[in-house]
Amino acid sequence: MFFEFLNFVKQEYPIFLVGFYLLISFLIVWSLFFFIRKYFINYLNFWRAFDRVTLLITVPKESGKKEKDEGEKKIIEQLSPMEIFYSNLSGLKTESKWKNFLFGQDNWIAFEIICHEGLIKFYITTPRIHQSFIEQQIHAQFSMAYINKTEDYNIFSPTGTVEAAYLGFSQQSIFPIKTYKKLELDPLNALTNSLSKIKEENEGAAIQILIEPANSSWRKNGLKVASEMHQGKKLKEALKTANNDFLEKILYAFLNIIQGIFIQSTSGNESLEKKEPYRLSPIEEDLVKALEEKASKAEFQANIRIISCSNISERAKQNLSNIVNSFSQFRAQESNNCLVKLKVKKIKSLQTLFIEILIKEKKLF
Repeated sequence: MFFEFLNFVKQEYPIFLVGFYLLISFLIVWSLFFFIRKYFINYLNFWRAFDRVTLLITVPKESGKKEKDEGEKKIIEQLSPMEIFYSNLSGLKTESKWKNFLFGQDNWIAFEIICHEGLIKFYITTPRIHQSFIEQQIHAQFSMAYINKTEDYNIFSPTGTVEAAYLGFSQQSIFPIKTYKKLELDPLNALTNSLSKIKEENEGAAIQILIEPANSSWRKNGLKVASEMHQGKKLKEALKTANNDFLEKILYAFLNIIQGIFIQSTSGNESLEKKEPYRLSPIEEDLVKALEEKASKAEFQANIRIISCSNISERAKQNLSNIVNSFSQFRAQESNNCLVKLKVKKIKSLQTLFIEILIKEKKLF
C-alpha cells in the first residue's frame, strides 16, 4: 500500500517525492549529529575533570567573630566585598553560544559548602587556568583567608541513601530576590545552621553553586519591563510587551492603529475623555527600582544543587528539607520571587552532575 502510494506520487508529483527524501535525509543527519555531539562532549568532560583545581577556603576564628549588637550596616560592610568579588569574576571571558553548543561549557566556577563528619567546609573548584585569578581576588577582598589546594571530598556512604534537589526562581529570572542589603542577619548563618544539624555518623550534605559569566543581552528584558512600567503600564502589560517577539510587536501596533481608527469613526466630533495615565503604587515603584538595580549588577548563569546522604532514608530527606527551607530568607516582597525546590526526575543523574561538577544546560540567572 505504502509503495503503491510512493509510485503514484513519483509519477504524478515527482517534486514532492524529492522533498520527502530530502526531509528524511536531513532528519537522519541531524539525529546523527546530536548523537555524536553528546558522546563527544562527554569525552571532553572526562578530560576536563583532570584540569580542575579544588581549593579549600578557611578564615581565622579571630577575623570571623561578630559582635552581638551588629546591625544591618555591619552586615553590609562584611558582605559587600563579595559583591566586588563576583563583579570581578564576571570579567572572565564568556564563550560564544555556538562554542558552548558544540563543545560544552567549561568556563564555570563551583562554590560549595559541605558538612561531613560534623565539620563545615568551604570549597571553590575552578578550571586550572583561572586558579591564580581566583586566589588573587579572594586575597584582595579577604586578606585573612587561607587558600589550600586539596583533593576533592566525598560525602557519600556506600550504604547510604541519597536525596537531591535543584533550586530555581519562583518567578522569571528578571525579578530580583532579597539580597544581603535588605537582610537583617548574615544569610550564611541560616545555611550553616541547617548543615550543623548533620552530626550523625555516615551522614553528609553539600550546597553546590555553579556559576558562569553570562552574556549581557539577558538584562535587556528586565530593563524593558522597567521602562514600560515607567510609562504607566501595569506589570502584566509590561511583561507582555517586553516578551513579545518582532512579529507580535508589529501585529500589536497594527491592532492599535485599527482600534484608533475605529474609535475616531464611531465618536464623530464628540470629544473623548482622555484616560488618566496609570499611577504606580509604592510597591510597584519599588519593583521598578529593583528591576533596574538587578540589571545593573554582574550577570551569571548558575545552577544550585543540594545533596544529602544518610544511612537512614528519612534522615536524608529531613536534612535536605532543612537546607532547602533555609533559602526561604531570600524571598523578595516587591517581586514575590524566591528560590524554590525544583522537581528532580532522576536523582542519580543529578548526583553524577554534582560529582563531576558539570553545569546543566538549563540555567538560572
